[in-house]
Amino acid sequence: MADAIVSVFLEKLLNTLAEEGLYVTKFREQFEKLQTELQLMQCFLKDADRLKRKNDTINKVLAVLRELIYEAEDILADCQLQSRDDALFSNGCLTCISPPILHFKHQNGKRIKEIIGEITQIKQNIQSLLGGTLLFQPNAINGKDQMPRWSSQVYDHTMVVGLEADTKKIKDWLFEAAREGKQEILAIGVVGMGGLGKTTISQKVYNEKEIDDHFDRRMWVSVSQTFTEEQIMRSMLRNLGDASVGDDANELLKKINQYLLGKRYLIVMDDVWGEDVAWWGRISQGLPKGNGSCVIITTRNERVSRKMGVKETRIHRPKFLNKDYSWLLFQKIAFAASEGQCIYPDLEDVGKEIVDKCEGLPLAIKAVGGMMLCKASYYHEWRRIADHFRDELAENDDSVMASLQLSYDELPPYLKSCFLSFSLYPDDCVITKQQVVHWWIGEGFVP
Repeated sequence: MADAIVSVFLEKLLNTLAEEGLYVTKFREQFEKLQTELQLMQCFLKDADRLKRKNDTINKVLAVLRELIYEAEDILADCQLQSRDDALFSNGCLTCISPPILHFKHQNGKRIKEIIGEITQIKQNIQSLLGGTLLFQPNAINGKDQMPRWSSQVYDHTMVVGLEADTKKIKDWLFEAAREGKQEILAIGVVGMGGLGKTTISQKVYNEKEIDDHFDRRMWVSVSQTFTEEQIMRSMLRNLGDASVGDDANELLKKINQYLLGKRYLIVMDDVWGEDVAWWGRISQGLPKGNGSCVIITTRNERVSRKMGVKETRIHRPKFLNKDYSWLLFQKIAFAASEGQCIYPDLEDVGKEIVDKCEGLPLAIKAVGGMMLCKASYYHEWRRIADHFRDELAENDDSVMASLQLSYDELPPYLKSCFLSFSLYPDDCVITKQQVVHWWIGEGFVP
């Protein structure tokens, strides 16, 4: 995070110095010294940010640096504000020598010098901890990824491979329920560890035309870890085209029953965590039965699926992708610019090495593939990523978490700030695009 904070501050500092405000100009020499010190540090900060997770000393040093940057940012903002005030209310040259202004200049000038000294010391500490010489790297200071980015409205990053047998199996169960005509809701469980593709399989089934034609009504509910029974019913009603803002829980269930009466319906309860599933018992009791209606439950916990009425014969356990499918999925994402084909022979071996480290987990492969899509197609760059991934796996023997950490570490600094801002929102919170855009601009993360 330190490299992100430094990059955002440097961007503000460069823009402010260009504005030539009165008080910013008076402190120009100090601000330019501060700018030089931070630019010299940037080439090391990315590695320092990564290493702080296993080195308490680096962690403490970066925490001090972060607070100094925040303080420098406050001084810069004060200078801008003072310059504006003087431009609006100036009564001539006497303003510049009034006691409050002299105090402002003295205190801030003194503090900037102290901050520069402390940052210089931190630079030396980081250099000794990481080893090597700090060299100025112009490309590191602008905070923007220099690689040209490939994009298309047509390309879909949720491409799936190797799931034909999985989807056919679940579709057969759904069609079989209609043929048998049982007076109950057929419960199907898709069970497995995180990142294995449970949701992807369910989405593929849910969106197929055959399924759309087979069922009169379909409802997709993301259950999450912090749900309420009322939220689930409102989600079901939204799928049925009804907002029902002011209704209580009993009224909600009655409305759902009326919408589904005499219909064949499919419900997907995605990502159910808690073993207390009494809420499902109450909801399912209020649903019409018969007509071959079904519910698909995706969960990491097999006990959850059984408590929700799934029989052993209707539990599907997705398997890891084999090497061929893993490489195919990676190619579709990492080499999207060349229509999913690796056209660089020198990258194929190191690419397969990266894929092997994902151990067949689709989420890990997608995370790493999406990151490599934006990387330069040079062997040394891919080799660096492969070594970084190996180090992450040595620290945390979980290919999903290692791949997600790797993809975060490789973000350009300004995007790290944008990404981490989402941690302030509660789980499953709906976030408006305009709110986020205004927030990032206000914080100075993006222009």
